[in-house]
Amino acid sequence: MNHNNFEIEVISDYGSKPLLKQSITSIEIIIEIMNSLDWNDFQIVNLSKSCNDWISLSGNLSGDGLACVYKEKNQEFIIYSAPNTIQQMTEILVSYYKRDGEFKKKYKFIKEKNDYKSKESIDPLKYKKWKEKFLIRKKKEKIADVKKALLSILIIIFLSVIIYNWYTGELKFIGQNTTFTQATVVKTQMYHIGRGYYKQLVTYEFKYDDEIYQGTFKAGKSIGKQEVGNLIKIKFSISNPNRSLMVGF
Repeated sequence: MNHNNFEIEVISDYGSKPLLKQSITSIEIIIEIMNSLDWNDFQIVNLSKSCNDWISLSGNLSGDGLACVYKEKNQEFIIYSAPNTIQQMTEILVSYYKRDGEFKKKYKFIKEKNDYKSKESIDPLKYKKWKEKFLIRKKKEKIADVKKALLSILIIIFLSVIIYNWYTGELKFIGQNTTFTQATVVKTQMYHIGRGYYKQLVTYEFKYDDEIYQGTFKAGKSIGKQEVGNLIKIKFSISNPNRSLMVGF
């Protein structure tokens, strides 16, 4: 088995601190790297041959737990029952590197189900009539496809501008009186954003006019990891305090 072109990448502290990135030429190197990491901190280990051929292991032993996901033939597979030890994580990584498929046999992985019905599950006569109509409609739509593509590009550009301004708060508070106050972080939750990288969904609370209100924001590398009890600065609508935005610390 040719093991050339494998590359390993290790990132610590919830994806904010790159530790190493190098080619892999032997199983011993993988084992050495896995054993050298401090798994009380959140680690991400990616082993890949290409953008469509990779495996990512992540997590820690101090509360977040461990996870594994791999990509094969443009489909991502997530481990069903989380590993409990670093030895199991290393075992999965070595099996993937060896290309022996043993990790798939020993550990159950699941993929996103396709909700579309197969043509075999459709009544043959109905399917034939549908196909005939579809082919006729498809011919008529060829000319319109170019116009649709151009329109889609314009819509994407427009929505990108809208979304950017929404997240900066410029649109959220248009036509409203706003003020600032201090809020407290009451809940945090990590979520996977792809290929072993994580972000943090942060929930905060603040008091206004003897009422308690909540809001959320996503914390990544630029903001830094948040802890319950942290104090943050928020901007909110006086007429609708449920509409708020984290603006600083």
